[in-house]
Amino acid sequence: MDSELKYSNFAQDGLDKEYSPSQWVRSCTPAEAIKNHVSRLSLRTVEAKESVPKVILDVNYDNDFPKSTIHFFQPSVNVAKTGPVVVYIHGGYWTSGVLEDAGAFMYKTVVMNNNCILASVQYCLSPPNKIETIVVSVRRAIVFIASENLCRPIFLVG
Repeated sequence: MDSELKYSNFAQDGLDKEYSPSQWVRSCTPAEAIKNHVSRLSLRTVEAKESVPKVILDVNYDNDFPKSTIHFFQPSVNVAKTGPVVVYIHGGYWTSGVLEDAGAFMYKTVVMNNNCILASVQYCLSPPNKIETIVVSVRRAIVFIASENLCRPIFLVG
């Protein structure tokens, strides 16, 4: 155990628990909680890709980072030019998560019910990247989305 205090009087194991909701589940082990969560998201992703009228996958937003891509989900080919863009930054403690499963629970609700675009962002992960690099990656994704969607309100969620 690393007893060195890292942040706000937490040792590393304390921080890991605070930042990892799977550690809080009481009905199963953390590994089972993650497996169940990923399984549900994967299923919802398949359903979403089949039900959303316009899906644009793997749009590269930054050549400096591998796998820096965005999936766009729209309610139709001709979405209103002023409709909002909801940018989803997936969780995973900055160390896990993949774009294919990110934001899946939101596709039908956000896109179909609110006539907006959902942009689901894949960013570089830790390790090997440090938090500063991850922040730059996410920032570049947001700038890219904003530059492609001028005059639209943009909401960040995650």
